Amino acid sequence: GRTTYEVDKLFPQLNRLTLVEPSTTFCEWASLLLGSDDAMPDFPAIDRAGSPKWIAPVHRPKALERASERLRIMNETLEGHDPEQGYDLMTCLNVVDRHANPAEVIDSIERYMNDGGLLVLSSPFDFHKESTPDRTKQINNLGDLFSNRPSWSHVGETELYYEYRSHRRSWTRLVAQVVAKCWNTSSSDVIRS
Repeated sequence: GRTTYEVDKLFPQLNRLTLVEPSTTFCEWASLLLGSDDAMPDFPAIDRAGSPKWIAPVHRPKALERASERLRIMNETLEGHDPEQGYDLMTCLNVVDRHANPAEVIDSIERYMNDGGLLVLSSPFDFHKESTPDRTKQINNLGDLFSNRPSWSHVGETELYYEYRSHRRSWTRLVAQVVAKCWNTSSSDVIRS
């Protein structure tokens, strides 16, 4: 939800924003945060290991303008998503290291990306055997996902440092690789299924 909010602030001329998320809970919270200025319920915050503390939100951002017209929140996986039309901008943040086969994420994105569309992809490469059991599918550079895909051109790359708190006395710091790629179907023979 946060990325959708930030993209809307940067590009207010966008007429359509679609959030695809497999977690029902995340979709419910995104709907509350992005789609309405109604009061939000208390939300869980990390206090101590094993026991979240429920707190009231403060300094909440305003809902997106014309959210009922512009925003669609789809509670499904990207592979199961079937949009009415393609996308000019897609973000896929910290997903590839939670997928059984990261290359399939790019396959799905290619099916929905408009020619000339921009992809922003990030990962801290925090792979877990529950998400990606086949270690040969795990990568340590997002560029590896594009090595045999000539229709993607490199736009830029950076690293993003962030921390999260698993409980009161434990912080984890991660570094995510962030890449931007442009989809150009005229640069090669591309078959879309």
